[in-house]
Amino acid sequence: MIYDTIDRALPVAALHPRFATALAWLRDSAGAAPAGRNEIDGDDVFVNVDAYDTHAFDQDKFELHRVHVDIQFVIDGEEEIWVGDPAAMKTVVRYNDAKDVSWHRQAAREGLHRIVMKPGSFLLLWPEFEAHQPGVTLGAAPAAVRKAIAKIRI
Repeated sequence: MIYDTIDRALPVAALHPRFATALAWLRDSAGAAPAGRNEIDGDDVFVNVDAYDTHAFDQDKFELHRVHVDIQFVIDGEEEIWVGDPAAMKTVVRYNDAKDVSWHRQAAREGLHRIVMKPGSFLLLWPEFEAHQPGVTLGAAPAAVRKAIAKIRI
């Protein structure tokens, strides 16, 4: 897991050419991008742009990927993302190859990392190692969020 702001992304971009491509697109294009899938480099690098209201923490809503790194980037709004070790979780929905996702249960918040996402912040999540629950309400009331999620095949 790597957490920072897009204006400090240069060291992360240096880790892999596809990270550099995705981070540059997030910095330069995410704000004006249409909702849905935005193609950058086929299935190797693409970005899903979405708008939603945040939700309460749900112990059954931890997603895990096998193929793609996620870079979650908040355009507008604020949310929490909870991250944990999938080895400590129970699988509730088996891996779907076509969607590159399985769903997991974390019974308690102990042992999880709570990341506060604000406009301009990004969180890079590694496949197979970091189960995550994005979109969690920060504070008492649900809030509107507009976010871009870069998917990078490694």
